[in-house]
Amino acid sequence: MIYLIHGDEEFLRAEALAEIKTALGPPEFAQLNTAELDGARFSRADLHHACDAMPFLAPRRLVILNGALTAFARKAQRGQGKGRGQADAAGVRSAEDAGPSAGEGGEALPAAAKELRGALIAYLAIQLVVGGSGGVIPPQVMGVLFGAVAGIMVYISLDELLPTSRAYGKDHDSILGLVAGMFVMAVSMLLLG
Repeated sequence: MIYLIHGDEEFLRAEALAEIKTALGPPEFAQLNTAELDGARFSRADLHHACDAMPFLAPRRLVILNGALTAFARKAQRGQGKGRGQADAAGVRSAEDAGPSAGEGGEALPAAAKELRGALIAYLAIQLVVGGSGGVIPPQVMGVLFGAVAGIMVYISLDELLPTSRAYGKDHDSILGLVAGMFVMAVSMLLLG
C-alpha cells in the first residue's frame, strides 16, 4: 500500500504520518520497522532494499521517502529524468513492484519449503557420509556442525545486525544485547554440561 502525504502544512503532514506509524503497533516495534530515505539522495536499489526487508515482529514495514516528489521534479527539470510524470511513476513503480512482503504470506511459504528441503538434503548427506552404526551421527561431527552454525550466527550478528541497529541510533542497546546473549549462552553451557 502506498500513501502520498503532500501539502504545505508541515504539522498536518506530521500528524498523518504519526497516524500511519501507530497502525504498525507498539512504538518500539514501529521504530524497528520504519525506514526513512531522503528523496534527494536515494537510489532505486535503496528503495528496493527498504521495501523488500522483512518486518520484525510485525505484519508490515513502513518506508518513508522524504521529499520524493521534489526530487523527481528537479531531475525532470534538469533533463536527467524522462519527464515529470515518468520520473514519478518510475519511483512509485519500484515500490509497488516489490510485491507482497514475506510478512503478508506472499513469499513465506515457498521460502519455508525451501529451507525444509535444504535441511532434509543436508541431513541425508551427512547420514550417508559420516553416519555411524544405527544411523547415529558421531558427536565429533555434531560438534563441528554446531561450531560452524555458531560462527555463521556470530558473523551475521556482527556484520549485519549491529551496524543496522547503529543506523537506527540504538548503539548501546545492541551491544548490551550481544553481551547479555553471550553471557546467557555461556551460563547455560556451564549449567547444562
